Amino acid sequence: MAKIPLNAERGRYGAPYITIHRGDLHQAMLDCVSSERVKWAHKLVDFTDDGQGVTLNFENGASEKVDILIGADGINSRVREKIFGLDEAVYTGWIAHRAIIPGAVAKSLGADLNAKWWSADRHIVCYYLDKNEDEFYLVTGEPAEWTSRAGQLPSSREALREAFKGFHPMVQGYIDATDVVTKWPLKTRAPLPVWYQGRSVLLEHNPISLVHIQRR
Repeated sequence: MAKIPLNAERGRYGAPYITIHRGDLHQAMLDCVSSERVKWAHKLVDFTDDGQGVTLNFENGASEKVDILIGADGINSRVREKIFGLDEAVYTGWIAHRAIIPGAVAKSLGADLNAKWWSADRHIVCYYLDKNEDEFYLVTGEPAEWTSRAGQLPSSREALREAFKGFHPMVQGYIDATDVVTKWPLKTRAPLPVWYQGRSVLLEHNPISLVHIQRR
């Protein structure tokens, strides 16, 4: 019914619309900093702000004092929990089905680089995961009940097909090509009154990293 070029506003924003594999994004970020500033296998378990700095305590027994702590540690943020207390994420009433199919299969079906198909109450987004176009990703949004405490559960091609019955033949072709299908609850958090306390601050829920600024 409609086609909206994703790069229609490239001139306005001075940058293209792109999709990028998370591993490639991580590498691009790592390439911007010296390797000695990146600490691997450091899971934050606690921190203390003494007004002059923040002492970080990690699961591996290491500790470090920094000037400022910036938490970008996702919906289950330890930084958020420490500042505001422990509470449950709120289920939105929607789930996401996810699956990956071979890029060659997607091409044989005439796939666009990136496309979204939707109806009144659900959608499916499809795009290549990597620049070599070897893998094609399907992710949905659809209303459903969720009673499990698990972060994801196995699903099936049949469940995905039932959820998108009547969608375009190309979508049906994608679903037919799926093998491993999972489903995930889509959750959110209640808005925060503030985003910082002392020398600790939260970024918007971003699962990529936990950042701290080293003392000089």
